[in-house]
Amino acid sequence: MKIGKELLKNLFPFHTLDEDKLSKIIEYAGIEVKDYLQDEVIIDRSHGERALCFVVEGKCEVERSRGASDTMPVKTLGPFDSFGIISVFSQRDSYPTSVVAKAKTSILLIPKDTLLKILADYPEVSLRIIEFLSSKVEYLNDTVSTFCQKSTEGRLARKLILMRSRLGDKIEISMTRLCSEIGIGRASLYRILVEFEKNGLIKTDKKTIIILNPKGLEEIL
Repeated sequence: MKIGKELLKNLFPFHTLDEDKLSKIIEYAGIEVKDYLQDEVIIDRSHGERALCFVVEGKCEVERSRGASDTMPVKTLGPFDSFGIISVFSQRDSYPTSVVAKAKTSILLIPKDTLLKILADYPEVSLRIIEFLSSKVEYLNDTVSTFCQKSTEGRLARKLILMRSRLGDKIEISMTRLCSEIGIGRASLYRILVEFEKNGLIKTDKKTIIILNPKGLEEIL
């Protein structure tokens, strides 16, 4: 696949660049698109390219290890979603997650050395990267505050409050992901959701949770 300016415009580090700068970035050595078959491992915990990666076509799944031979899905990535930024700046030799293609998938890779050159040449790209990493830190802070709650009800209430601050009263999230992000099983999650709905705090509809009483959720904390 040919890497063009229209593709780069859809990737978060390059949103604000003009046509001339996009053309110059395309010429940097090392940037390439690789194709992966369904179920092919793109990055695993023991090895992988140190590169900022973007899904161009298809989809892949981020998985976290929870045992010697078991993994848990964390997030599904689609076109223009990114992964691998931590590997560029981390000094570790292993990765906390693996990434697996869930369909025939094309990935654009910007190797570490190439990305560092781009950051040095284009301060606006550096700013986008800093903003992105800052959002990751905010997410981790939110996760810590969620797991500091003493009860599972408190964890879910805290998570919903935090998500409402970003997404509004209507929250779309898969139950699998929600279980992962608050560290409880599906049975426990459904039990608490039913309890919250019975008490008029929320309303659920498939993958959507509608916040009806945010103050009531805060009282659970």
